[in-house]
Amino acid sequence: RLPPTTANYMQRAGRAGRRGQSKAVAFSLCPNTAIGLQVFSNPMSILTGANPASRPLESAIVIQRHMNSFFLRHFLGDNARIKFGRIHPWLSVGGYYAGFDLWLLNHKTDTQLSQDFDSVFGKNKSMSIAIDNCRLALGDVAAEYQQTITDINNAIAASASTAKRDALSIQAEALMNQEPKGYLAERQFLPNADMPT
Repeated sequence: RLPPTTANYMQRAGRAGRRGQSKAVAFSLCPNTAIGLQVFSNPMSILTGANPASRPLESAIVIQRHMNSFFLRHFLGDNARIKFGRIHPWLSVGGYYAGFDLWLLNHKTDTQLSQDFDSVFGKNKSMSIAIDNCRLALGDVAAEYQQTITDINNAIAASASTAKRDALSIQAEALMNQEPKGYLAERQFLPNADMPT
């Protein structure tokens, strides 16, 4: 992962020259995140301190991601049998996301959850609106995942090439086996290291 700030990047890059060599190379991959895309389009920005993709802590987007995390944590606490293992059981048609969505709907007026929510986010935030936003974002992520899986399976079925079918099958398997927290963070549903937390 690409570090979120110039200071983090310089510290990481500095490790490359600590073995007494006169020259060193720091190689970084740019993931499909706000920071990664910004640095990919302007590679010098990570060295000059320009970081326009950063958002302040007051950002409604960042706060909503933390709210989504809050709700997900409570859902998992209420459903101990559900493990976070891999993304496919979460976002496939009829997956755990459907249970999470129903849990959100059923907890919009839950007194204990509301008290916990207020203690974390303050009384000036509406839990009902946060739940609605969480449900919308969750539905978008699930729909995107399901469409991607459908597109890959259709491409596999349409391909006459065994090598292409094998490559697409590997791609589908890699997607289905992704770790949920990282997958949901990359799709801006949960907070991640590229955003202030």
